[in-house]
Formats: sequence, C-alpha cells, structure tokens
Amino acid sequence: MAVMLGAMAQTPMKGHGMKMNLEWHPFSMDDAWTWLNRYLQQLNFFIENKRKLPMPTGCILEGFLKTVGFSLDSKYGRRFKSLLRQIKLSVLPLLVGKNLASHLLDFVLDEAERNDWTIGAPEGRGLMKDLRDWEGGGS
Repeated sequence: MAVMLGAMAQTPMKGHGMKMNLEWHPFSMDDAWTWLNRYLQQLNFFIENKRKLPMPTGCILEGFLKTVGFSLDSKYGRRFKSLLRQIKLSVLPLLVGKNLASHLLDFVLDEAERNDWTIGAPEGRGLMKDLRDWEGGGS
C-alpha cells in the first residue's frame, strides 16, 4: 500500500501529454510527505518506550523510500535528509530481529548516507515519458 501511495504521489495528473487532466491530485507529494511524517509519529510510541516496532515497519519504510524518496528529496531537501537520519538512528535499531526487511531498509539508508543522504531515482522513472513518445503523445 505504501509503495502504491508513493507511486501515485509522483505521477503527474496534469499535462505531460497525458489524456488525464485533473485539476486536483488524489495523493500529492505533500500528501506523501504528510503520510511519512505521521507514520513516524505513530512509531514514536514504540521508540520512546524502547519497544520493538511492528513487524511490517521495515518493509513499509523500505518500499516507500525506494519508490518516492527521490521525489521527496527533490521537493523537501534538507528536511527530508534530516528525516532519513532520524529513521536510521531511531527506527532501524528497533526493528524486530535482523530479518530481511530490516536489512533492506538498512541497505537503502546506508546507500543514502554514502550519497549525502540522497536517494536515487527509482527504476522505471522515465518509462512514462518513453511510453508517451512511443504512442506519439510526447512533446
């Protein structure tokens, strides 16, 4: 669900040669930013009480960050980088066990840290442009 929300947030609903031309966006980048902040606020209960986080936490954050992290970084800059550091320091150590999900989130955060807390563009980011060009709908 988090990956789908992230994908929706960065999908343009207006212009870019698309037939869909909505004046509003059902889940914008601002909504993605708000969702991520609220999710982390909900995790604060576990963090403050030094309790293990719910099992899907690592998967949710890993998928969401890989999908929409590049766009969030582009829009929110230093605030997003600060949020990534907070996740690495506060959330990652409390994940349940050392399962695959925690390793995947750790990998995403380590790579971001090596790149000055920047997350690279997700695979397939340019596919819509290529598809529009192929269909003759490109600019």
